[in-house]
Amino acid sequence: MCTKFWVFTILLIGLSGYGLLQQGYEDALKAGKEAIELKHYYYNFKVLSAHLLNQTDKSPQNTFRMIIYQLRSDNRFNQAYYYDLLTDADHALAEELIKKI
Repeated sequence: MCTKFWVFTILLIGLSGYGLLQQGYEDALKAGKEAIELKHYYYNFKVLSAHLLNQTDKSPQNTFRMIIYQLRSDNRFNQAYYYDLLTDADHALAEELIKKI
């Protein structure tokens, strides 16, 4: 009787452990899919500007620079100074920055 009890208990613990592993695997798979979906967006941009964009009296036109940030939220971006974004966006945006293009 005691042997049957221990065999049954070990079998039950083993099966419940397998269920936890399976649930952990499914949770990790779901989180991985969400992370992949979060990081892959494609946008086409067409920039239209005035003919005299960035023109000065010493040069015809200066270059135009566009930086695209993929963020988790816009809180730090809205609080950041323009100069900080130009010089050190990684630090200014910290953990909210996913990718900079």
